[in-house]
Amino acid sequence: MDEIYSRIIKEVAERRSKGFHIDDRIVKTIELPDRSPVSQVSLKSKDDFLRLQYHDNDASWIFIPSGFPRTLKDCVEGMLDKKLTPQKLAHDFGPPEAHRAWFADKLSIYTNFDYNSFYSLFLLNFSGADRRTSAEANYIIFDGQHRSLFLAYKLMEEHVEFSPINAYLFSDRDRVEHQPPRSAIPSASNFNANAIT
Repeated sequence: MDEIYSRIIKEVAERRSKGFHIDDRIVKTIELPDRSPVSQVSLKSKDDFLRLQYHDNDASWIFIPSGFPRTLKDCVEGMLDKKLTPQKLAHDFGPPEAHRAWFADKLSIYTNFDYNSFYSLFLLNFSGADRRTSAEANYIIFDGQHRSLFLAYKLMEEHVEFSPINAYLFSDRDRVEHQPPRSAIPSASNFNANAIT
């Protein structure tokens, strides 16, 4: 497990050095001396990827009502049904301003898509309630929701070719989700990418 955490720490440091957002609970989790169990997962097919579950929150209710199945495939079908595009989510339509900012921040991933800059996803296992909502889903996206949604849109609407995606699965969901909020996260300059050797 230390080897996997070593790879995670290095990737987190690289992403932060490029200005990419990382959920602060991920940073908190990898800094703990008693780390949550984690495994490396390869999403080898388009179907594997589209079965990932998007969060049920007010940023997504515009294309999928709360309580409905919300795999990435469901979300994109909801977007297409409502004639929503990534550009509309980011600038023109729907989500509250704070959520539009999140979509806008990830819009360059959509417009200048490159698998090499997509990076890994961080995933969680299901609870019983989640499983009842999306019976077809495989994992929950914890970090990487917006870029995953935009890639799913490209796969389904623009028929781009799928390439396998690396992911890290945290099996102790409660420990990761319920990390206390941080007022400040280490900057890229002082984040310890060599915490594990």
